[in-house]
Amino acid sequence: MTKDVTVTGGELKDYYREHRLEFQEADGTIPTLLELRRSLRETLLKQEQDETYASWLESVREQKEVIVVMDDWWRNV
Repeated sequence: MTKDVTVTGGELKDYYREHRLEFQEADGTIPTLLELRRSLRETLLKQEQDETYASWLESVREQKEVIVVMDDWWRNV
């Protein structure tokens, strides 16, 4: 379900531009996008996969109806 999730180069550039100062190092330098590309892609991909999975899970939960017949059914399990 998350295998088709991708992060484009444009998304990486946009994220870098918007969050550039967050990457500032102790000496005040800011690494280039080229230096951060791999870790940034992994982070954004994981975030997109998590959001895709959460959305799918929510839609499945909305489609299902669970009825508990006895409040303490689990005690005999």
